[in-house]
Amino acid sequence: MAAAELAQALTGPPASVLAAATDSAQSFTPGQVLSALLLAGLLGLIGQSVRAVVGLKKMNDQAMMSTASASDLFVASRLVTSQVVGFIAGVIAALSLDISKLITITDGQLMLGIAAAGYAGTDIIEAFARRLGATGGSGDGGGKDKPQRPAPSLPPMALRTPLARNQFEAYQAALGEGLSPVAARALVANMTGESLARPNDHHFDVSHFSQGIVQWDPTRAEAIRRQFGTFPKDMAVAEQTQAAIWEIRTNPRFAKSKMAIENGTSAAEIVDVLVRNYEVPRDPNEQVAKRVSFLQDLSRVIDQRALA
Repeated sequence: MAAAELAQALTGPPASVLAAATDSAQSFTPGQVLSALLLAGLLGLIGQSVRAVVGLKKMNDQAMMSTASASDLFVASRLVTSQVVGFIAGVIAALSLDISKLITITDGQLMLGIAAAGYAGTDIIEAFARRLGATGGSGDGGGKDKPQRPAPSLPPMALRTPLARNQFEAYQAALGEGLSPVAARALVANMTGESLARPNDHHFDVSHFSQGIVQWDPTRAEAIRRQFGTFPKDMAVAEQTQAAIWEIRTNPRFAKSKMAIENGTSAAEIVDVLVRNYEVPRDPNEQVAKRVSFLQDLSRVIDQRALA
C-alpha cells in the first residue's frame, strides 16, 4: 500500500528518501514532474485542511467553555501556515514515493496516502529533514542551550485512529528519553487517561486553564515554555512527552514519579505512582484502575508486529 511505502521511505536509509523520486522522474518531462508535485501539494493541503477543520471545532468548543469568543482565539496566520505545511508535506511525500504513479494517477491509495501525509504535516517534514540531515555534516546550527527534541518515529500506517498513532509516537519518544519499555508503556497509559487523544487541548478546568497531553496547569506550562521555547499545547506529541519526562526528572515535587519511571519493573505499579503523585486527580483509585486498563490495548499498539 502507498501509506506503508511512505513510512518505509521516510524511515529507511537516508539515500532512499530521494532515490525513488530521482529514478521515477527520469522518463518524464519536467512539466509532468512539476504537475505531479503540484497535485501532491494540493493533496497534502487537503489533508491539512481536514486537520484544520478539527482544530477549528476544538477552538469553538473551547470558546464556549470560557469567556473568550471564537474570534479572540482564531489566528488567521496559523491557518495559512498550516496550509503551507500541508502543501510541503504533500510534495515531500511524493518525492519519497514513485512519482510515476502520481503522474499516471492509477493508484487511489497513493493519493490518500499523500493526503494523510498532509494531515501529519510537520511530523512528515521533520522525518524527511532528519533523513537528509543524516547524510550531511554535523555543525552546531545554534540553539545549543535548547534541549534536543526526540527524533519522531513515523507511526505504522496500520494504526488508523489518532489516539493509537499518538500512543505510538509518545511511546517511541519515551524510549528515546531513556525510559525502559515497561516505564514507557506506563507513562503512555497515564497520558491516555489525560488528553493524549487531544494533544493540543486547551480548556478551562474548574479554576484554571489546562493544556496538552497531561493537562498542565499555567504554572507548569510556563516552566515548560521557558525550557523548551513553546507551550505544551503547541508542541507535537513527541515533544510533549519529552517535556513531561523532563518535568518529572527535574521537579522535586515529582520525586516519587521519577523513581517509578527510572526503577519501576511493573507497568501497573508505575501507573499507580504517576496517578497519585504526578496527576493527583480527585479520585485516584478510579483513575488508577482506568489507566491500568489501557495497558492491554496499548500493548497491541506498540507491538512491533504493527509495523508489518
